[in-house]
Amino acid sequence: MNIFIKSVLIKAATPFSPLLKKFPNIIWKIRYCKDYKKFPNLKKPQSFMEKILWLSLYSDTSMWSKLADKYRGRDRCGEQYVNKIYGIYNSAIEIDYSLLPKSFVLKTTNSCATNIIVKDKNILNIKETNHKLNKWLKFPYGELTGQLHYTQIEPLIIAEKFMEQTKKSEQSLIDYKFFCLMEFLNMSLFIQTGKKTHIIIRLWFMTWIGMPILNL
Repeated sequence: MNIFIKSVLIKAATPFSPLLKKFPNIIWKIRYCKDYKKFPNLKKPQSFMEKILWLSLYSDTSMWSKLADKYRGRDRCGEQYVNKIYGIYNSAIEIDYSLLPKSFVLKTTNSCATNIIVKDKNILNIKETNHKLNKWLKFPYGELTGQLHYTQIEPLIIAEKFMEQTKKSEQSLIDYKFFCLMEFLNMSLFIQTGKKTHIIIRLWFMTWIGMPILNL
């Protein structure tokens, strides 16, 4: 979808977010139809995505909120696995940029893709940055995407360490993701080398009988 059209639709739908919060199934059906060119089967979900969708709509997602929270989700990991935090703020006006190092990252906890990478704060437009952060804090991401577990996350701003990747680190980057459902266990290995990503998917029944491997 054209970026301009998408931004216009989001702006138009934002005032109706309280109403949309009551009908997340409609939002999800529209999103699913856009991606898969058909409506999801929510009465008897069959595909992996349909089952994830059913869980997001009809199961207890309180744990999802804790894990999706970019700040409180840190408690679920060991200290050695999380990035260093310089500050946590309720509003952008609370940020004292003089106390932050030359490079850092700003992000909000209540949505996705709301990150500002600052490589040199000396050339940072603070007024513009603060405006963007405060706008993100008020953005009803959960309501507009049908992901209501995001609505239970306290909107905060995090300033954390900027982690710069070298060519060597990019080539050795391996990301493991494990998805568990009642009927089967989906083990997906995402191997990213530079700009190219290889996806290997293996489905296992809960009895550990493997299905054919899919290379994407």
